[in-house]
Amino acid sequence: PQESGAWGSVAAFGCTLRMARVGDQDLASQIKRCFKQFDVDGDGVISHFELREVLERIQGPGQELSRQDIDRCIAQADTNRDGRIEYEEFVDWLMMPGCRVQASSDGASVFNMEAILQPLFKVFDRDGSGAIAFSEFEECFCILKNALKISRNGKERAPDPDLFLKSDAAEVFKKIDKDGDEELTFKEFVQWQTDALRKNGLLNADLKDLVPALARQLERIFKFAAAEDQGSLTEEDESVDTIVLRRIIDNLATFARSVWNEQSASHNALHGKLHYPNRWSDPPVGLNIERLIRQHLMIANFRLADKVEDEDSAVHVLCVPELCTKGPSPETPARKWIARISVGPDMNRDLKYYVYQDLSWEEEERGAADIFDAALTSFSPDMRFFCLLKTQSNFGTKIFWNNTQTAMRDGVSLGLLTEEQHHNFNRW
Repeated sequence: PQESGAWGSVAAFGCTLRMARVGDQDLASQIKRCFKQFDVDGDGVISHFELREVLERIQGPGQELSRQDIDRCIAQADTNRDGRIEYEEFVDWLMMPGCRVQASSDGASVFNMEAILQPLFKVFDRDGSGAIAFSEFEECFCILKNALKISRNGKERAPDPDLFLKSDAAEVFKKIDKDGDEELTFKEFVQWQTDALRKNGLLNADLKDLVPALARQLERIFKFAAAEDQGSLTEEDESVDTIVLRRIIDNLATFARSVWNEQSASHNALHGKLHYPNRWSDPPVGLNIERLIRQHLMIANFRLADKVEDEDSAVHVLCVPELCTKGPSPETPARKWIARISVGPDMNRDLKYYVYQDLSWEEEERGAADIFDAALTSFSPDMRFFCLLKTQSNFGTKIFWNNTQTAMRDGVSLGLLTEEQHHNFNRW
């Protein structure tokens, strides 16, 4: 006979298979744990009272759910309106894009959609006033629309979102601007995006990846435009930047299709790639690599000039910011910057570590290697090489040819590029 309750049902087994197809092997066990948390009396179903009780209990600071939010959660979860939420209904609810609850290894928690959308709102809010004027909205809207039209993404992609290709900026803005004051508040922006994201087929975990990634690509478009307006690009820069800009446009279109398509056809555009949680941020005032090298060479009894003349006394240095997955904020202390330095032909021998703090470099022996390795490996390979270049440029905006060569040789040693790629770069 068929076992009673959620865990033995065929529907529950089908839900587990559906979760496995999503690609997260831990998701099924997380949702089962989450279901048990809500099923307070253990009868295999969740009553409206149980759902409301747990939702009220799991709220944390900045994650408050209003009575209306909780009522909406109950209505979304109980799809057949029978007054109880069965396991398959619960799974469908948690997997719904923008669901206010998420499952994790620690159980259920409130999904903070506002925090996910904050970076995108800041890009739209160009003047930082806390509200989006129509001119700002129109500029971002048109960039996204044009990126979708001209991107060269292949056939295997999510469908184009009607939101941008079948509407104009004025029409969309008017629908979002509920109070008609000709600017969008953060609350109106969140409501617009929450509605727009419901049909894309993504999980909340995907939104955590994709929305900030989309915001970064959109911001990069504005930075390119600003550099061009200032006339700070040489002809050589413009040639290289055209290629980079094309890649940014393609990435922006890919993320936009994944986030905003209305046919539940999305996939995580970052899925299949390793997730690298570290993020770059501006270095602190006074951080100076040349001063670090002089300090280290004095301690090591080498002359600074030797590193140029003699390969046996070549200096290899790489500086990275510590792993900071949440990003800097007023509540978190400033990030540590850790440098790894060695002298000699092999950059991976006789390593010393320094931490930049209080406007000076301090040699660290305990724990610095682990902090450095965690920071470096949590950057993507491209960003590791970027760290090499920034270190060789002394964190400036320009780099000399010999410093470029040093960065590329060290990049070969770290496995970030091949000797052939280094040779081809020099030849071209």
